Amino acid sequence: MADKPDAKALRALLRRYLAINEQRLKRTYEFLKPDQQAFLDLLPLLFHTNHPELPGYVDEETPAGLAEYQPSNAALAAAKALSRGFSYQRRAHRSFPIQSLFAMGSAGTVAYSEKSDFDMWLCHAPDLPPEALEKLQAKCTAIEQWGDSLGLEVHFFLMNAERFRGGEQVALSSESSGTAQYHFLLDEFYRTGLLLGGRFPVWWLVPPEEEGEYDVYVQRLYDEEIFHPNEVIDFGGLGHIPASEFYGASVWQVYKGIGSPYKSVLKILLMEAYTSEFPTIELLSVRFKRVVRDGESDPALLDPYLMLMTKLKEYLEGQGDGERLDLARRCFYFKVDAELSRARPRPHEVWRFEQLSGLTVAWGWDRAWLYTLDSRPTWKVERVLEERKALFGALTQSYQALSDFARRQAGAMMIDPKDLDLLGRKLYSAFKRKAGKIELINPGISADLAEERLTFFHQRGEHQAWFLYRDDASDAAKRKRQGPIKHAANLVELIAWCHFNGVLERRTQLFAYANRGGVDLKQIQEVVTHLQRLFPGGEIPEPSMEDFARPERIERSAAVVNAGIDSGGSMTPSGLQGAQGGDIFNHGPTGENLVRSVDLLMINSWHEILTHHFAGPAAALDAVAEYLRVVRPLENRELPPIDIRCFSFFQGTGISQKMQRLFSLAVPRMQALGEGERLRLVARIGRSYHLLEADRDGAVVSRPGAIEPLLGTLAAPSERRAVTLFDGSVGRDTPLPVIFGQHKTGAIQLFYNGAAGQAEVYVVDEQGSLFHQVQPYHDAQTLLIQFHRFFSAVLPRRDAALNGDPLEHSTARVEYYQLRRDKKWDVRRVGIDESRQAQRYFNVQVIGESGDDGAARYTIYCDHEEFSSFEHGNRLFTEIARYVLERRRGGERYPIYITDIDISRLLHRGGRGPLQTIQFLNYKARIEERLNSALQGL
Repeated sequence: MADKPDAKALRALLRRYLAINEQRLKRTYEFLKPDQQAFLDLLPLLFHTNHPELPGYVDEETPAGLAEYQPSNAALAAAKALSRGFSYQRRAHRSFPIQSLFAMGSAGTVAYSEKSDFDMWLCHAPDLPPEALEKLQAKCTAIEQWGDSLGLEVHFFLMNAERFRGGEQVALSSESSGTAQYHFLLDEFYRTGLLLGGRFPVWWLVPPEEEGEYDVYVQRLYDEEIFHPNEVIDFGGLGHIPASEFYGASVWQVYKGIGSPYKSVLKILLMEAYTSEFPTIELLSVRFKRVVRDGESDPALLDPYLMLMTKLKEYLEGQGDGERLDLARRCFYFKVDAELSRARPRPHEVWRFEQLSGLTVAWGWDRAWLYTLDSRPTWKVERVLEERKALFGALTQSYQALSDFARRQAGAMMIDPKDLDLLGRKLYSAFKRKAGKIELINPGISADLAEERLTFFHQRGEHQAWFLYRDDASDAAKRKRQGPIKHAANLVELIAWCHFNGVLERRTQLFAYANRGGVDLKQIQEVVTHLQRLFPGGEIPEPSMEDFARPERIERSAAVVNAGIDSGGSMTPSGLQGAQGGDIFNHGPTGENLVRSVDLLMINSWHEILTHHFAGPAAALDAVAEYLRVVRPLENRELPPIDIRCFSFFQGTGISQKMQRLFSLAVPRMQALGEGERLRLVARIGRSYHLLEADRDGAVVSRPGAIEPLLGTLAAPSERRAVTLFDGSVGRDTPLPVIFGQHKTGAIQLFYNGAAGQAEVYVVDEQGSLFHQVQPYHDAQTLLIQFHRFFSAVLPRRDAALNGDPLEHSTARVEYYQLRRDKKWDVRRVGIDESRQAQRYFNVQVIGESGDDGAARYTIYCDHEEFSSFEHGNRLFTEIARYVLERRRGGERYPIYITDIDISRLLHRGGRGPLQTIQFLNYKARIEERLNSALQGL
């Protein structure tokens, strides 16, 4: 512990700090317009009193009263200018809900410019109730809006010094670092904070060598009554920065660097410099304190940003890292925003220009390089990409060094896991490369990337791609000489990259060429115009932290069909040049699919722009499947409509409408899926059946081809109930759309169409699986009764397996329909003839089990006569057929029907899920086929 604090020396030190504070305030005022100066004058007064005619007024209950504050004449004059009825009445406050008001950042430093913003710390009493804080926040928001109307960007942060000192911070937001960098934030505050009103930081009075015993020293100031706690505000000391904080702080700076890389590079390099001194770090705030205590009055030596550059120079030169040192100097130069090659400083800026000019001379920058830097607002793609690479390379390098340091030193990370998760999602959305993701290349580097003339070049052949060149690049030698600005696998991705990066604007003149054949320039221009209409200026709202707290979701989406395909030639089917109408998937006499490719463009809530290209026969369904995959985290909200366009001159409107109907069919039904349900969408494309299957876990497209493989696919058992839809391309040659159009949740429905001694039977079971069978047909009731007897026996057993209760009757609803076809398929509900049902029928019951070798073993009862695989082996079905034939009068060979079947032991071996009606039906058909084959062989 140092000698006893000297009250007189400490009061002199306080006056020195306040003089430095006043000097920085004066320099800040010099940059402001008169109404902005009035804003700064009024701020403390606005929180000291509530007056309905002054900006930010909420109500009389809003906390007011700023400790240690007496309005200046300038503040009272500004208030009078806004409200003639304002009269300041000094009153005695028993307590002060507002303790201090600070401006934190570059104000009054060499780095301050007219573009700088203000981060305000409004420090309130620790005992304010939540409702009071809500009103105080409302007041801050209103004052922020007032500042915005004056051309000032102001952000208020409500600070509780007591909680802050204990390590608690405000919630993570785009402006607040949450728990990511407590000590580093405090370090920055102490060296850059400007006191606008209220209590001064007690930290000013603690000697640098006492930082390790900060609390003890402060308590001595109180105990010896050198200062009273009501005179000061205490955010805590900086005696030690835990190694574990470096990781959270580095993540935060990389996050901030996404939108403001120049500022973040300086801060993250500073943290890296700090690690090189660990554990005895000389913080810049402590260096600043030491200089002040030494009596230094030179503004250049007291400027926190010049001190920062000195620190970085010492560190990076020591590392031999000239490349990052030069980048740090560029970052600082752009932060200062002085443009030394062009501007003539106004009187109040002379000191800044002199400081900066001296630095750039020392750095070896000539006028040509200064001109290059000052022309940054007009840098084009190549220079921007080069700078972006340097910026994010530096951020990444520092982040890696800091995270390695934190893990090596501490193991645990001093950051709330929730904050880390939010920051991680933001970094993922910004830096994670994905196929088709549009990379935004201009994080505030250039103000204008737009080109006057651009060429789109289509490389056809084995390695097909699209290339973007500057100017009219019709000549191959010219293209080779200048090289492409960008290339992509498909046209829409390339156009989207141009649009969202501002490379292509309405004034840009376009050209298009290909190595073989022509390119439809008009179609390219229409796609460009379409994106400009959908996303004006290529601007996307910045996501909030609330957005990152939820899974990403689609905010905007569009699709372009057949982009880049030569609509004047290959898109016109042979012989159909004059044809109109018809099905787009099966157009004309050859059944041609006119949808050759689909490009999806989607923007999600995490600020990601994603493109997906699909080509080939299933392009349409593939696009729908991808869309469903992306929207599968279903929410109780209506999805924004997807804008679908086709700019081909042949059938362009019809293709757009067809695709719109396809999405409108699938997407709402997908959103309406209940728990345990899945979606199936059938389309007939180019004379082949295609099937899209989707659930909450994803979506996949298959190509059954002909009708029989499709029926086989639809017959598959599933633990999830299938909702089956049919696109209009599935024509009248199959009754499937009508059958599934009747489907009811949980019901079992049988449909039949019988004629000429043969019946085609379809059964949609409780899970939406489809059973299909063609069998001999005598009359409708004979057919229906044998199925009805089967269901009556099997369904109670199935329900007992599901519920563990041996029910005598099933609760399942079975419905019967007759299929009829005139010009189109329709259905008619039919019932069971009770008198026919009462007649005696030959009962055939099958019990299936699995043997030790895994093969199926059957015991079959014909009425009460038992036949088993164990007894008859491979002749089982022949013996049963002979027995049945002998029992029939006249030896008729009409089909044998199974009336009951138990296959639970056969199917449950291996732990499968609950049995499904389709499984009983499939075994019924399979065994009936073997029995009837044996019957016909006798």
